Amino acid sequence: MDDENKEKVKSKYVNQNYDLLFEEKNFYIPKNSLAKRIQDLTSNISDEVRNAILEELQSDSFVDEIRENNGVISIKTTFGEIKFSEIGTFFPDLQVEEILKDKNKRKGDCHFQSILYSKALKERLRIENDVVTANIYPLADENNYLHSWNEFEKNEEKFVFDYTWNVVMNQEGYYALNHISKIISRISCVEIAKDMTGNIAKHMEALGITLKTYVTCRNEVMRDLEKNRDIFEEER
Repeated sequence: MDDENKEKVKSKYVNQNYDLLFEEKNFYIPKNSLAKRIQDLTSNISDEVRNAILEELQSDSFVDEIRENNGVISIKTTFGEIKFSEIGTFFPDLQVEEILKDKNKRKGDCHFQSILYSKALKERLRIENDVVTANIYPLADENNYLHSWNEFEKNEEKFVFDYTWNVVMNQEGYYALNHISKIISRISCVEIAKDMTGNIAKHMEALGITLKTYVTCRNEVMRDLEKNRDIFEEER
């Protein structure tokens, strides 16, 4: 492909701006929201603060019961049960980084980390998983933001692995908590392993295709690369 045509392909992704398809509203989680308090519970806090958060949650009108067993917290609410634990509690062999304890350091990196942990879950723990992307609404329709996480199954139950929240949560509870009704993209760990190796990843970078664009529009990105085989060939 000559430089002129290559620039046209690059321009499509840079100037078409896929963000417009998934425009984010102003995002703010009030201090007392359930999503905010779950993120606090999976951060580096004292036992005193932890007990105070659980006590505060128990007094909420939408909470029926809270139970904790071996690091797994179950919150029965009026919209269903939410079961969650820290990533390191659910996967003690994963050897997660200390950064997961600091919720402020986890922000703004969900697309990259979901891809990174997709590989770790598959290669180190032999767990098939998908990278899932959608707009999530922790406070119904008042605000939303584009977010990526991992999903897997264990003992016929579906779970969400969310790096940003440092949490493994039952899928049903996660979807209810974040009012998720439509998935934008679902990419298997097998597809990611193929896409992120060899010349494909190199040419995505050369064409200005960001990870945010990849996780939201992976199928279209791959179709465009297939149409332009002269700019990439699979390494054999």
